[in-house]
Amino acid sequence: MDRELCFYIEGNQLYLEQVLVEYNDIPIFFVCRDTAAHYVVLCSDLEEFRYMVVKAANEDLFRLLHGTLSMRDIFLIQKNYWEIISGEEIQSDSVAYKPVELIDGSLLPEESAYFEILTDEVLLYVQKYDNWFLAQDKFQELQQILNSDEKGLNEYIDTCALSVESFVELYEGCFRQEIAAGIQVELDYEKNVDDMQKLTATLSVRKKSKDWKEAEICILAYAA
Repeated sequence: MDRELCFYIEGNQLYLEQVLVEYNDIPIFFVCRDTAAHYVVLCSDLEEFRYMVVKAANEDLFRLLHGTLSMRDIFLIQKNYWEIISGEEIQSDSVAYKPVELIDGSLLPEESAYFEILTDEVLLYVQKYDNWFLAQDKFQELQQILNSDEKGLNEYIDTCALSVESFVELYEGCFRQEIAAGIQVELDYEKNVDDMQKLTATLSVRKKSKDWKEAEICILAYAA
């Protein structure tokens, strides 16, 4: 399948990797990728097709996808961002690199807006990203350890065991958080796994496109 080219930034080609939120079939919050990094993109103006783009660390994207980092903070925790105004052709886009202090906070999602998984397609993407993220992280560590001594290798094995425990705790944190969705609901991670796989989430979006950022994105539904 041909990849969709979205932007040129500083000589890098950014291809669409996954649409996370769309409005009337227009992507408004999505992930792009070049040959080395992931980028999170927000369409801040649907009429002019104006975008905010940030390069996201692997761990930050992981937290965003699992609802532990808000859709607003994924932008604000960066030092810089790109503001892009689409031209008739990608090559004619207006691209400006700015410090994040200049970002218009009124155009960002609300502080309480967290990403949630609503479709099987997005669920499959998150699962694939999880596998890639964990393999990438451990492969880099292993490369360094293999050049070390036996003691370092044993320490690496112990670290892997602790990482598994931390990973489980992260999911527990996702499932145990109390979430406002009309009523307070507490999801118990220790419940039967089959029940977890049946969890669904709903997205309440206001009718006007200008108010999409005020959507109450409250529930993370993820099948472990």
